[in-house]
Amino acid sequence: MVEEIDGLSKRIDETIGTVRRISSEIRPSILDDFGLVAAMEWQARQFERKTGVECVFRSNSENIDIEPDAGSAVFRIFQEALTNIARHANASKVRILVDAVSDRIRMSIEDDGVGVDLQQLARSRSLGIVGMKERARLIGADLSIESCDDGGTRVEVVLPTTQAARAGAN
Repeated sequence: MVEEIDGLSKRIDETIGTVRRISSEIRPSILDDFGLVAAMEWQARQFERKTGVECVFRSNSENIDIEPDAGSAVFRIFQEALTNIARHANASKVRILVDAVSDRIRMSIEDDGVGVDLQQLARSRSLGIVGMKERARLIGADLSIESCDDGGTRVEVVLPTTQAARAGAN
């Protein structure tokens, strides 16, 4: 009976760890505690550690004042872009730029991988791409996915910072 209780206790601990890991991947506490820029930089370092793909992260701001829902959406788009790079790009380097100015926030993720077939992308029903588009739409952001001139792919999100501008975009 003691062995069964120990085994059950171990499974409960493993389940709690799994729930914490999944929760962190969906909305890491760093997003709430330190903001969008720090969360993205942390995610880039995690991606670099897990995949071996070099990440160059640049931002013109340490902290961006953004509504929590918009911050979560931008972060999830960022995560999905990195996931797509890991799965499909065969990249060795990723450049991430976060540019916050008075009227907009621009996030750009560019890899040096094999690029994207724009015709196939237009026909794609991939849940990842569909999810990125839907998240962008819900927060009034523009999302573009394009091939780079020298190969690779660029994902860019532009989010107006004023609520009125975002409402006009919907």
